[in-house]
Amino acid sequence: MSASVLNGSHNLACLTRAERDLIEADKVACLIRWKCKGLTGAERQRKGQELLAAVPETARDAVVAALKARAGR
Repeated sequence: MSASVLNGSHNLACLTRAERDLIEADKVACLIRWKCKGLTGAERQRKGQELLAAVPETARDAVVAALKARAGR
């Protein structure tokens, strides 16, 4: 275990690939929410689906989970 992990540093290089993928999915979810800000109803739904379709299929489930987790915020 490296010293940065022991002292509580948040060095991304010390994270596993899966942990980094979850962080990236959360970043994409935040970007989608930001781009849909101010839109309402069907327009917001359409734009969200359009942006989500641009996400690689391998990451889409993680992005959807991050969007759902942030829905109440």
